[in-house]
This record gives sequence, C-alpha cells and structure tokens, in this order.
Amino acid sequence: VIQHSTINNLGIGRSVDETKRTLQALQYVQENPDEVCPAGWKPGEKSMKP
Repeated sequence: VIQHSTINNLGIGRSVDETKRTLQALQYVQENPDEVCPAGWKPGEKSMKP
C-alpha cells in the first residue's frame, strides 16, 4: 500500500534524510495506530494523540 508519494521537479534537490524520516514516521504510526507524528518528528521524540 502506498502511503506517501513525493514528486520533485528536476531542478529541486532531494533529501535522503527527509525520506528516511518519513519512512520511520510511517512505520511508527503503523505500529502505534492511536498516535500521529508531527512535522519534523524523529524517532525517540514525542508523538501526539489526536
């Protein structure tokens, strides 16, 4: 199941760190379905309960 998609113009740089962070956040919310990750969230930081 695709849960995230990013399309960049060729002239815009991409961040491997941001892609990794996004994948980690997707895995986290899959394992913790009652929580959400705020923008910029990183593993070990607090998540939120909506």
